Amino acid sequence: MKLINKSNAHLFMVILAILFGLGFVWAEIIAEAGNAYVILFFVSIAGFVITLIIAWFKKINLKVNFRYIFFMNLMLLFTYIFELIGLQYTTSSNTSFIVQLTVLIIPIISSIVDRRLPALRPIVLGLIALIGIAIMTLDPENLSVNTGDALIVLVALSFSVYVVMVERTADNPIAIAFYFFLMGIFLYLGFALMVGAEFSVPFGSLVFLLPFIAFIITLLLTMLLQVHVAKFIRPERIAIYYCLEPITTVIAAYFILQHVLTVRLAIGGAIILGTVILASRKKSTSCNTGQLLL
Repeated sequence: MKLINKSNAHLFMVILAILFGLGFVWAEIIAEAGNAYVILFFVSIAGFVITLIIAWFKKINLKVNFRYIFFMNLMLLFTYIFELIGLQYTTSSNTSFIVQLTVLIIPIISSIVDRRLPALRPIVLGLIALIGIAIMTLDPENLSVNTGDALIVLVALSFSVYVVMVERTADNPIAIAFYFFLMGIFLYLGFALMVGAEFSVPFGSLVFLLPFIAFIITLLLTMLLQVHVAKFIRPERIAIYYCLEPITTVIAAYFILQHVLTVRLAIGGAIILGTVILASRKKSTSCNTGQLLL
């Protein structure tokens, strides 16, 4: 009997959203330790070794539709590039709220793939969400946009494409993760060499090593869970569950990173989260834990 099935897929989606929220906190910690490309290069090596060992022990066939998996994984690879670089200029709390744009972007991309017109409602809500992002990211003194927050918007876009594509693949999750990390090794190594980055990472420090390990575990678990739950839950519905991400990230950042909840963050975050909830609702549903488990 498989661990994830139609009856419990929603529960595992809640777990997935919580893991994603924690992932932003681990990413912010390790992003401060060195060049983002170098860190992701070592993350990819570790993930590649882990998935290779799992595939060897479980005798998993690594044959996939490589062209499709290549583009799908490329979207996720760029997601982590934008995330790690963006977190050098912004906070995990800001990130968790801005990424909620996925709940607006995913239905639009899905409608394009399905060759149908997107509904007007998510577009209007998307414009309202932009107001929330402006409140969070614009500097009142010089009206400049924080570079990190702009990069996190790209995280939302690339990840939305990935979510829509995951639903349409039938390949083994371990095989997908294997090629993801393999691609990451070459991609991040290439970027690191292009920018002349130093390949020095403080593995001897537990302050870096523990979040680094936690980030790898979180990344691997979210990849595997995402592929499994996508077999039972539509992309639009998956986007609903990411409403839980900011709650996890803000709580974890408060206790682990001693982040302070500013008025601008609270107002902008409330607007974004409000539009996310409205976008995920049908006439008789709402974005809360009780409804999510229905």
